[in-house]
Amino acid sequence: MKFQRIILIGFSCCLISVGFSQDFKQFERLKKRADSALNAKNYSLSSNYYEQAIHLPENEKPEIVGGLYYDMACVYSLGKEKEKALFYLEKSFASFKAKRNTTPVSASHITSDSDLEFIRNEKRFQALLQNAYPHAPLDLLNAKEISYDELLKIIDYLNDDPESKLVGQIKNKVIYWKKENGSYIYNDSPLQLPKLKNERLAFENCTFQLNFVWNNSNKEQTSPYFRMDLDKCSVLGNFNLDEVNFVYPPYFEETTFAKDFYIWLNLEPEHDNRIFRVAGCSFHFAYVNLNTNAPINITLIENVGLDSTDFRITCFNVTGSRINSNKFEKKNFTLALSETGFLGFSGNKFKNIKLLTTSIQSAFDFQNTEISGKLLMYKSSFSDGAANNVEWKDLANSHLGILTEFENDINSGGANDGSILSDKIASYTYTSGENLQDIAVDRNFNELVGLYSMFLNLYKSKSNLESYNSCFIAIKDLQSKRLKYLYESNKTFKTFFRWKLSQLLKFYVNHGTDPAQAIVISLYIIFGFGVFFFFFPSDWDTTSKKKLIQNFKDFIQKNEKGYVIPFFVLSGGFVISLINALTLSLNAFITLGFGNIPTHGIARYFCVIEGFIGWFLLSIFTVALINQVL
Repeated sequence: MKFQRIILIGFSCCLISVGFSQDFKQFERLKKRADSALNAKNYSLSSNYYEQAIHLPENEKPEIVGGLYYDMACVYSLGKEKEKALFYLEKSFASFKAKRNTTPVSASHITSDSDLEFIRNEKRFQALLQNAYPHAPLDLLNAKEISYDELLKIIDYLNDDPESKLVGQIKNKVIYWKKENGSYIYNDSPLQLPKLKNERLAFENCTFQLNFVWNNSNKEQTSPYFRMDLDKCSVLGNFNLDEVNFVYPPYFEETTFAKDFYIWLNLEPEHDNRIFRVAGCSFHFAYVNLNTNAPINITLIENVGLDSTDFRITCFNVTGSRINSNKFEKKNFTLALSETGFLGFSGNKFKNIKLLTTSIQSAFDFQNTEISGKLLMYKSSFSDGAANNVEWKDLANSHLGILTEFENDINSGGANDGSILSDKIASYTYTSGENLQDIAVDRNFNELVGLYSMFLNLYKSKSNLESYNSCFIAIKDLQSKRLKYLYESNKTFKTFFRWKLSQLLKFYVNHGTDPAQAIVISLYIIFGFGVFFFFFPSDWDTTSKKKLIQNFKDFIQKNEKGYVIPFFVLSGGFVISLINALTLSLNAFITLGFGNIPTHGIARYFCVIEGFIGWFLLSIFTVALINQVL
């Protein structure tokens, strides 16, 4: 059965207690098995379980009003058993008529129920419809293609149909404006607004060969529509709802919008727990503006961008926004939400994300989202509370930036055919620290550092050391670029020293975030100076290197039995000399002090230089170590 037959499912068993409370375990067990077999498309097995269920003794099954018979008709129709399908369908209608004086489903439902497609053209089926729904426009409900004017007639019928009070459903139709010589002609003006009395107008598996334009700028809408759904539809023209009033925002599920998608909705009166949901849809340009005084939730799941035009959402009263698994690799994705309690991104792919005047009050969740371009913000912020979940590794490649100039609003609802006249790729400028202009202007540089600092404070409050260090390094890299610019603008010793000191800190301790890197570099320095000192005489050597080589030569000349023992003697002397040189280098680097410097020549001066380098670098190392420990 289809999920949309939700009313029918409510009556599918029609369990009415017969004077006392009773459990029908065997009936329920068979019913579940029948449903499982149906879901597995094993129609023969499913019908067998249904037959067993309805033929149980009367005291082992509930009273069956007729909904179960309708389900059995659908199963037999899917199994291509025509006679049994018609038999149980007629029995379902007869039972409902006798016990409820109504029908098991609405006329719009049965005329579009794909489960009954096998028996739809049977005379008994058509006669049943004529008897059960004498006032329904069956020719239109049965039609595969209808004009928009005919759609309005169907809506008028659904408004007065008691069975369609909750949901006015229109399924499996091609809806067009005009048709000439087999070709569809698209409208170049807004469509007539329907009068909707149903709680929900639902289009399922429909194709719109027109520009779906509802324009309420003249305030001709007499009362707000409750809700409208598009599920598994294709809109081949523009889709435009301009200043249309709704109680609840429309739902869009698995629908393709081939051209411009524009909705500017007024949500009234105030209702809580409203959700604007778009899931599994495909878009070209999309612009959404939701005007509401009551909080609303926004959910975008598994949508796809078909080109590089923008996807923009504006709403100034948002409880939470969930942006999950969308693929907009070519699109600029823009959110302008004023204040929102929660903003979550998960599993998305974007070109650029722009947050405009968005203040995130409770939690900012940014996980597994790829941004090939930039994450740009304008007057946007989030708290440093523990509920936030943002890892710097998910942001590092996106190059954070501050928007300086941008366009977001659409000048109007567009042309009469619903197309958007404004730029579909908004122009904007930003500063991200990648070029000279970003760091040359004090205001741009300070705002950019302020943006990074917002993330830095978050990581500090959560004791997330890895993300804190990475963000801190990014800030210091920006400052290093700024120092280079200041030196090139004003070449003095002071600006040169500040710039080079910043580079040194980056090289030695990665701006104070990596004490281990300092130890490795220090060992290289100690070893380098030690090798240098090795070639100079030392007071610590018991035998000079020249004397060791001469003794080796003399020993070889006198010893005809070989040179292995003399070689080891020579090597041992050199190793001791190298250890002395390295010890001297280590002593000088860590500045323990040794009175008279135990080397000669130019090496004595290099020993002093190494001592100064060691004192300076070890001071930096100490600060970096304390910074990481605390």
